[in-house]
Amino acid sequence: MSYPRRPQVFFNGQPVDRHFTVSAFDSVTYSWPAPILAEAKRTKDLEYKDIPVLGLQHRAGYLTNDFEEKLAKTKSMLKSVLFSHLSTFTWQHFYTVLDAMFMVAPQFVMYRLLRLLEARDAGADIASAARFWVISLGIVILASAFSNNQMWFLCYQLDYTVRAQLGGMIFNKSTRRKDVKGVAASKVKAVDINLEQADHGELQVQPDTMDEASPEDVEDQLKKTRQGVVNLIGVDAKRVSSFCTVSNMFLGATCRLAFSFGILGKLLGWQPLLAGIMVQLLTLPVNIYFSKKYTEGQKVLMDQRDKILAVVNEMLGGIRQIKFAALEPQWQNRVLKVRNDQLAAQWYCFLYDTVLVCLWVTGPVLLSATTIGVYALINGSLPPSIAFTTISILGQIEGTLAWVSTCQLIDSLIFVDDNL
Repeated sequence: MSYPRRPQVFFNGQPVDRHFTVSAFDSVTYSWPAPILAEAKRTKDLEYKDIPVLGLQHRAGYLTNDFEEKLAKTKSMLKSVLFSHLSTFTWQHFYTVLDAMFMVAPQFVMYRLLRLLEARDAGADIASAARFWVISLGIVILASAFSNNQMWFLCYQLDYTVRAQLGGMIFNKSTRRKDVKGVAASKVKAVDINLEQADHGELQVQPDTMDEASPEDVEDQLKKTRQGVVNLIGVDAKRVSSFCTVSNMFLGATCRLAFSFGILGKLLGWQPLLAGIMVQLLTLPVNIYFSKKYTEGQKVLMDQRDKILAVVNEMLGGIRQIKFAALEPQWQNRVLKVRNDQLAAQWYCFLYDTVLVCLWVTGPVLLSATTIGVYALINGSLPPSIAFTTISILGQIEGTLAWVSTCQLIDSLIFVDDNL
């Protein structure tokens, strides 16, 4: 556990990140960046030379080459991302299941302790049993923290590796594109710059269009292409990497709800639990409706961002002509119109998000109140062990209940996949 896995490795004279160099104990306790943090504390600043080089499997060059190999076989961006990081995805989902299991384990131990306290009030000797459950509580809390930290470490690792992978792929494509600026308008009728054909240095000509393309049309097409590359890297690739970061939550939400409702069913019985689930299901149509509206609003917002960036680039490209012709008011109105459309789309997204947050906050409260209320009505009493354990478990799955309708994220991801 304390023996280093390998000597310090260097790349082009710079030390490589020590994640795979340190011992297993330093790895699971995340202590290998300690020298960098100590240097930052000492100098109050970090230079580029102070940052270690990433390991081979995290470098953009390796990730891009691996992605190209997978893409040539699968012909799908999503499948290529999955197969490129299959090992990381597997461990991410494994720790997700462990995290779901250990999330409810402390609540079960607390229930046993509360039952012992109730037995002590009746005159029973609980000393030895209480020691066992107190020690067990500490163990399961440590195990829960370990599994949760490992899960999120892999999630954020996927975030930056997938984004670097897609960014490198887009940069490679853009640098191999053929520059068609200056093509004679009399010889080219219409030009459509296709990423796949530009990769081989070819130029696709649209023979269906009878009007000849002017140099201004070609330049406008080039501006749109450059703008598309910027949006792919800055927006679309980030959305895909963010989805990979939280993709395990589908399995995590299922496991957490299964474990939590399983324990609640043993504690309360099926009638109180069914009543609480029915109340929760009543809010599900509203949740799904506003989730769809939020997804649609995000698509509109992305389109508006593309439009305003294109208008600003066009304005900056012709700023001299705008000054000469005194067209500042007209261009100001044009930019403000697109900006107002973007703000309106952002407003609706915030509105839908606010409704979803309200449902997220009130859902667990309704579930807890209904479940405990029905239990008290049926049994005529409410022991502290039942009440506190139920409230604690339902509080733990508060965030999980917000993921009930997150299947709408798939629509957003497919939308991004089409753009890429």
